[in-house]
This record gives sequence, structure tokens and C-alpha cells, in this order.
Amino acid sequence: MKIAIWISKELMLPAQWKLLKEAGYNIIIYNKGIYNVEDFLDEIKDFNDKIYERVLLIPVVPESVKMRLLEEIKNRGLKFEIVEPIMKDLGRYDNEELCKALLSQNLDSRVLVRLKDGTCKVHEFTQFKHLVEYVKRYDEGWSL
Repeated sequence: MKIAIWISKELMLPAQWKLLKEAGYNIIIYNKGIYNVEDFLDEIKDFNDKIYERVLLIPVVPESVKMRLLEEIKNRGLKFEIVEPIMKDLGRYDNEELCKALLSQNLDSRVLVRLKDGTCKVHEFTQFKHLVEYVKRYDEGWSL
């Protein structure tokens, strides 16, 4: 049995749901949020059981939480795989009607985000990718 755990207060897009179902995953929605990575992993540790062929965690959470999840999964020797939905940015617009028009062209894979400054953005789901590590890079040519 393969399981995908969607971790977000946001709804999964129909295209994401369909892709996971077609790949043979049972989908579990976890919409409580992650306030403490250690407590979250303790709560779902039973999914690390050997009866599950594969367990995907799909966290739509801040990057710092994903980094901590990766670190804790590795430290605990868990078999969970962190998977990210990859979203293509279709642009930022001042006109909400334009955003809505772009959204309506593909409701199954697009999402509209209203920003605090009054503009809006449209993103389109393209694929899931396995996240294996975060890499910290420095600009070696930078100086004070």
C-alpha cells in the first residue's frame, strides 16, 4: 500500500489528487498545520510501519519547516519521502479580473493568490518532485 499525506490548510488541486490516485496512492489530508516537527512525526510514526510500501509527505508549509522535517526524518531513520508540488508562476497582475480569467482556463491545476498590496498571482501545478536536501550556498565574491 502506498500513502501520500497532504500537509496543508490549503486544499489539494484536482490535478494533484488525480496524479497521486493514478500512481496508486491512498491520500490522507492532514490540515491541522505543523507547529512542532517532532510532535508531528510522533503523531504519524505509525505510517513508518513496514506494511506501507511507500509514504510520501507533501508539506505545503514554510521552507524552515520542510528543512526541519528533512533533518528529523534523516535523524530518526524514517522512510518518509518529502515531496513538493512544483508550481509554475504565471505572473503577477494589478487586474484581478485578468487573474480570474487565467485561473478559469484551467481550474484543475491553477490557483490564484491575492497579495497584500492589492495585486494577484496565478500559479499552475506542473509536477511533484522529491525533495532530498536543502543546500546553503554563499557568494564567495561578496564582501562588506
